[in-house]
Amino acid sequence: MVIPLVLRNLCVRPRGAPKPALEGVDLDAMAGELHALVGPNGAGKTTLLRVAAGLVTPDAGAVEVLGALLAGLSVRERARRVALVPQGLPVIPDRSVWDFVDGGRYAWTSRGQRGSDGDSNAVHEALRATALLALRDRPLDTISGGERQRALVARALAQDTPVLLCDEPTASLDPDQQIAVLELLAARARDGRAVVVVTHDLNLAAQFAHKVTLLADGKVAACGSPREVLCEAVLAPVFGDHLRVGALLADERGAPVVVVRREERSR
Repeated sequence: MVIPLVLRNLCVRPRGAPKPALEGVDLDAMAGELHALVGPNGAGKTTLLRVAAGLVTPDAGAVEVLGALLAGLSVRERARRVALVPQGLPVIPDRSVWDFVDGGRYAWTSRGQRGSDGDSNAVHEALRATALLALRDRPLDTISGGERQRALVARALAQDTPVLLCDEPTASLDPDQQIAVLELLAARARDGRAVVVVTHDLNLAAQFAHKVTLLADGKVAACGSPREVLCEAVLAPVFGDHLRVGALLADERGAPVVVVRREERSR
């Protein structure tokens, strides 16, 4: 069985940086699974996604997508295999929500060719799934930050790739929309896609992920099921000892719940 996304021994050393952004990182993203990437700020999560999408060339290591080396694929071939939801969307004046999401179909459209009915259907379904149909004709610079975030997700869905990479897709969203987006991504995983999600919300990772990889200082600190990774023994060395996780805090499905404990400081 071909694994949709394989990262092996990735190393990224930004010029002038005091330490590598990634060092010796391995990751397998399996079809049918939502794989959460968690870790402190600066741990290397975004860099990892950008390498996996072909936007950053690693100093060492390899990326394979559906059995092919990413470095050997054309830009269009990459776009047919991997979609990326980046962090945030710059305001693009006078561009409608529909046109922006339709841009995700470029990998499937020949140069100079207008979109087909299949392209329109894919865009319509992506907007419907992200609750943006009513805003389809609105300029991007007239909608809220949360709505623009959902437009980023919709564009990636319209791209219709077997590998979906999402960098904090629930940022700027209300709690109900956070759940809706994660449920949508989980459904894409159930359809057979490999979905990788960067999140700072450990409880969302616990609820939705099949597997969790914890990054710290550019290295993999732990990888396994939510129960194996989202526990105090694993999290404390990375985040500090102010987190509490346990069976008594588990939700109704048995997923761990992470609580931040406020520490009293001596005056």
